[in-house]
Amino acid sequence: MCKLTIPNKNLIDLQNIKDILVQKNLRTKYQPIVSLADKSILAYEALARFYIDGKSIPPDIIFDVCHKDLSLFYELEMNVKKHQFQNRPKKKKLFINFDPHILHYKQRTKEIFTLMSKQSDFVIELVENSHESINIEKLIEVFSKLKYQFAVDDFFKENSIISLYLLNLRSVTI
Repeated sequence: MCKLTIPNKNLIDLQNIKDILVQKNLRTKYQPIVSLADKSILAYEALARFYIDGKSIPPDIIFDVCHKDLSLFYELEMNVKKHQFQNRPKKKKLFINFDPHILHYKQRTKEIFTLMSKQSDFVIELVENSHESINIEKLIEVFSKLKYQFAVDDFFKENSIISLYLLNLRSVTI
């Protein structure tokens, strides 16, 4: 069992992220989504977990650092998504977090959609972890054309651009 450590974010650097990729020190926790009515498992949320020197590092710290290097961020996200889909619980819907910043790496955007197009029975949870603006209207249009189901991770999170956009739509399912 790895010890949970909450390090100073400034002690984690891009080299640590590269080491995580090379050493394959990433895992997925499949958090069950349970029915309140009958306590059955309806789906799972795939949560990324990272390790440095045998210690668990909170994913928000890893992703915050990784946003400094778009290419490295892309590599980490692709490795995480591949791992999550390959090791997913069978016969249940899978919720996967999707950071829209991956779309800023335009040279490789098609690869992430190709990976997802080979999957079934999943919901994309849009994550907002910075104040940087994305074209949410275009992203929703793309997801709709590809017939992807999507949700918002941490709806109404402070400074949520996606939540604010969705509130302006005529029909929102909450």
